[in-house]
Parts: sequence; C-alpha cells; structure tokens
Amino acid sequence: MINVNEELKRVMEEIKPLKIKKEAERKKHSEMRARGILINVKLDEDDQKLRELEMKASFLKIIKSLFMEEVTKNKKMNDALLKSGLLTTHTEKAEKDGKVVEVEVIDQSMDERIAMIPEDVQRGIFEGLAKSHKENLALLKNPADLEKEKFELDILLG
Repeated sequence: MINVNEELKRVMEEIKPLKIKKEAERKKHSEMRARGILINVKLDEDDQKLRELEMKASFLKIIKSLFMEEVTKNKKMNDALLKSGLLTTHTEKAEKDGKVVEVEVIDQSMDERIAMIPEDVQRGIFEGLAKSHKENLALLKNPADLEKEKFELDILLG
C-alpha cells in the first residue's frame, strides 16, 4: 500500500525538472520559429515520462481527496485520535450569523491527519478503488480508456 502524501511529493519532485527542461525547449523552438527557422518537433522519452508522471500525480490527488474526505467525515476516527492525543485542538473565535462564537480547530495539517488514518481504513479505500477499476476494465471498450484504467489500477496495487 502506497503512502499517498509521500508518493505525491515524490512524483511532483520528479515532474519539476522535466517541466523546466520542456519549457526551455518550447522557448527555444518559439524563438527559432520567430526567426523563420522551421523545425520538426517530435515527442521524446521526456514527453512520455512527463505525461505519465502528470497522470500519476492527477490520480494521486484524487486518492488524496478521498483520504481528506475520510478524515473530515469519520467522526469516530477523529474522536479516537483526539482521545489518544495524536490530534490536538485549540479554540478560536469566529463569526457565524453575525455572532461571535468559539470553535474547536484541529492543530494538525491535513497531510498530518491523512498520515494518521489507520491502515485498515486506508486499505479499505484502496480496495474499493481497485475493485471499481477492475469492474471498469471488464466494461470498457475504448483502448485509451482501458489504458488509463490499467495505469490507475497499477498505481493502486503498488
């Protein structure tokens, strides 16, 4: 099972130099075209790698949003984390309907809270996604859609 936060961070770090390189190439090609020099631009390994990494990052962001949803809606899990002292809160004043009220605010960032999701809950999220991707593979006919589903399933299965 992958650590969504860490994997997304790793993928984004891998994307950064490729984007810089590709942007420099685009700028160079644009300057050449502006001077009337015709060039033949073809996709290379970096283009393919960048495309795959961007697809992976996009899918990891979807998974992360599912984890964030779990963190915000799972009161039982949050209560257990608060009780164990892993989550802490503080009180802030906020305005609601024109009145100042006190609200409890969790001190940990969303990434920290995602990292605290129990393994069985994480596994359930991954298994549910994998199951739906496997079902989709049986239904899809379009080769591009099939390729995307297989790619995402590979990420889920780690």
